[in-house]
Amino acid sequence: MLLCLAGAYLGRKIGIFEKELLTPKEIANYTGIDERITRARLSELRKEGLVIRKEDGLYGFAPASLKEILE
Repeated sequence: MLLCLAGAYLGRKIGIFEKELLTPKEIANYTGIDERITRARLSELRKEGLVIRKEDGLYGFAPASLKEILE
């Protein structure tokens, strides 16, 4: 999930993806993970500061989490 959001973030920055914020359903579709599990894991990742959640329910990559991906 984190890599999915990182891909959307980077794709948007370089102009090959339309948006960098995704719904849990979109993330579930891209990753093949059940939406309920996706929602639970997104909540955990948000608590860890690795993803952000906007008021409209969209999730995004927290650029500070790049270190986590590279480790």
